[in-house]
Amino acid sequence: MAEDDPRILTMIRARLHIEGFSILEAGDSQEAWRSLIEEGADAALIDLTLRSETDGWRLIGTVRDDGRFARLPIVVMTGTPGSEVEEKARSLGCAFLAKPFEPDDMIASLRGIMGAALQKIGVTILLAALKIAGTVHLTSEHTRFSDAWEVLMRDERTFIPVTDVTVSMPDGSSPSEVPFLQVKKADILAVYPAEA
Repeated sequence: MAEDDPRILTMIRARLHIEGFSILEAGDSQEAWRSLIEEGADAALIDLTLRSETDGWRLIGTVRDDGRFARLPIVVMTGTPGSEVEEKARSLGCAFLAKPFEPDDMIASLRGIMGAALQKIGVTILLAALKIAGTVHLTSEHTRFSDAWEVLMRDERTFIPVTDVTVSMPDGSSPSEVPFLQVKKADILAVYPAEA
């Protein structure tokens, strides 16, 4: 998150913690870029007027020009009115959020842009006593399933979120459907794309 207003920073930080996000904070574009390179990120909230009128745009340009982060989900936050600003943000593949904004709107924008950046992959997951067929959401920068799955398995979460789930016995009998399931990583014996 790149924001230089302490009041807005405090509000954003509190709400993101409530929603379960881990946060990296920066007050200017150089600090934000350094954090992104050193720590990585799943998404970014960037205020356009960090230390100067062009600081946020410069940071977004740097991010978009770097192959590692070209598709990073970004929410542009600004108090600068005008459809030109919103159009420029969208042309750079960013969500737009006008200040002042409600915390719920910020979360909706962040989740929306993150969801749009994910690829939905049908998978079959085998556990010792269950077979789970459903959809996992993987980052789009990985074109091979094995690479994306490896990244997902290495992140700090102990569970894999799966949507549109059918749970059955390993032989496919006794199926039941649930909209969402968290599958414990340690219990996974095998996984393969549903098309396989």
